[in-house]
Amino acid sequence: MLEQFIAKERQALDGFEMLHMPTLGEAYEAIAGKGIDQQFVLPKSLGLKVVSGFVTVAGKQLPNQIDCMLVDGEGAEYGLTGKYIYPIEQVLCILEVKKTLNKADLLDAMYHLGAIKKAATERICVQLDNNEFDQDISAVRQHFAQISGYKAPESVAQLGQLPVEKNILFHSLLFDHFCPSAVILGFDGYKTEAGLRGAFLDILEGYVGQGAGFGMPSLPSLVLSNNFSLLKNNGLPFLCKWENNDWVAFSSTRENPARILLEVVWTKICHYCRVKMPWNDGLHMESLSPLLIAEAVVQDGLSGWKYNSHEFKEKALSSRPSLEWEPALLSAPASTLFGFMMTKGGWICSDDTGLCDYLKEKHGLSLKEISSELIGTGYFMYEGNGLRPVHDHTMQIDVDGGQGRIAHDRDKFDAWCEKYGHSPYYMSLLIIDEAD
Repeated sequence: MLEQFIAKERQALDGFEMLHMPTLGEAYEAIAGKGIDQQFVLPKSLGLKVVSGFVTVAGKQLPNQIDCMLVDGEGAEYGLTGKYIYPIEQVLCILEVKKTLNKADLLDAMYHLGAIKKAATERICVQLDNNEFDQDISAVRQHFAQISGYKAPESVAQLGQLPVEKNILFHSLLFDHFCPSAVILGFDGYKTEAGLRGAFLDILEGYVGQGAGFGMPSLPSLVLSNNFSLLKNNGLPFLCKWENNDWVAFSSTRENPARILLEVVWTKICHYCRVKMPWNDGLHMESLSPLLIAEAVVQDGLSGWKYNSHEFKEKALSSRPSLEWEPALLSAPASTLFGFMMTKGGWICSDDTGLCDYLKEKHGLSLKEISSELIGTGYFMYEGNGLRPVHDHTMQIDVDGGQGRIAHDRDKFDAWCEKYGHSPYYMSLLIIDEAD
């Protein structure tokens, strides 16, 4: 519905010959704003709306005008301009809208939105330093564990316990979660997915290392151009890992861009308003191509981000097969190890000599090797000198050859079992922390 609405409004706009560029730009901003503001996108009971205007951070108004903002509650109108001023804490998403997105516009939009995100992250840093940050970080902790393979501290007061590199990653995810999601929306522009990917990489390669504000927290959540998208895989909602458990910070897709935008907006609403949105997407799963591997590093006393790119020809990108969700496949050794984990209260010790000897004798693999496979699924993490599931509820079903299928989303798991003829009778591991 969102895609059809945008297409219809664009068609109507294209019927006019408009030579005044600011007016043309405002017309496309209105299409984006009204598209998101539709009733099928924003439940009206939540008090959310789409406006344009400015934000304030710690009481100071930023000079950057924002084309579209998804906001909560009431703001102050700037005179009679129809532009509104909102505290950053009431802003869920910020959008920079371009009729035709080219490399210069992409760079400009990244600077523009990056400056706003930088101010917002600095505000959070002040709150952290003053022990004034009291938000629920459970979702951030989960995303950190899925990406890093390590359990996150229970609270922000314990972040100092993390190694510096992992601390940088956690802060980046924290900023993305509690700052507005930044979206660059180009109605037209790049004719190929490879072209959009290349422009993004060119910008990073030209400015990284120059202190230009292109660290991971400043980069946008989503870039849309024509029918192509660049996605930030921070768990909101997309998340992707690659070989050797590397974090794919950015990927690309040619899935329906209206759907991609909707998923980013709805995910932010879910976390901000603490509500469930009517996803109803069954086993559908976006088909993503890795673009940027990111690793937090410390070198010569300086901390920052190391980027490695994956480059694909357009032919490979255009022939990417469609995907559907499926539970993670465990080898027979990994399935065996998960079985032991279930009998030991959801946690196994990496120094369990008896278990190490058993796995070596039965499967010819070390406990460390099998643990690495479990970590790669995104469903497990290291905790102290042991291994445990990321989620409180983890399910496994046995399949051929001693292998297993594992997941934590019961609705999807049941739907997958039904589609492929597996009886939905599985083992469940439910972990209840002592604090609960």
